Amino acid sequence: MKIVLAIALTLFTVAPALGQADNRTAEPPRHNYGWIGLFGLAGLAGLRRQKSAEHQRLAASGVNVKSVKV
Repeated sequence: MKIVLAIALTLFTVAPALGQADNRTAEPPRHNYGWIGLFGLAGLAGLRRQKSAEHQRLAASGVNVKSVKV
């Protein structure tokens, strides 16, 4: 039983190290362009429709403008 455990322990510790390959190639580094999407979302947020003057006036006077159709 000890021999089986010793072989299993050896396989689980040595086999992953043997499976690793040298992945150094001549490929250029890959860049993350996710920040372009963040700029796009910020731009879309800036393009949303502005609230009308009447909407702003009602909101300032304390009216619940979500229930008023404007």
